[in-house]
Amino acid sequence: MKKVFMSAILAFVLLIGENSVYATPVQIYDSDFDEMLPRFKFTCQFLGVDVWGTEYYTYQGARRCELHFGDSTSNIIRFRLNNDNSVSRILITTPYKYFDNNDEKVLYVLANILKEIGLSQSEIETLSNDLVNKMEQL
Repeated sequence: MKKVFMSAILAFVLLIGENSVYATPVQIYDSDFDEMLPRFKFTCQFLGVDVWGTEYYTYQGARRCELHFGDSTSNIIRFRLNNDNSVSRILITTPYKYFDNNDEKVLYVLANILKEIGLSQSEIETLSNDLVNKMEQL
């Protein structure tokens, strides 16, 4: 019986594997990054979050822009830029202590980025709720 069950699972996996579709990266922000950046910084400043240290560089053949926020060099926002200056990836890095201390700066930065790339308020709320739920599970 176990052999039949395992054979069925193997056949199912092979069948799905042959017909699966691989996801491709999508654009996060199609407009010019240099037009979005001042608005992003202004809104962060309005919310009480200092964004500083704008640095452009190339890593693994892709242009990037790195910023810091708050009072630590460990708080990093990295934008991966395309040749047309659109954004293909965003990474926010911060020490876990910010969540332990209920520091809202990270959430302000995240919400501001999501707003700038064009997500609606309901989409932002859904993502924020998912993030909070996952952080509570840690």
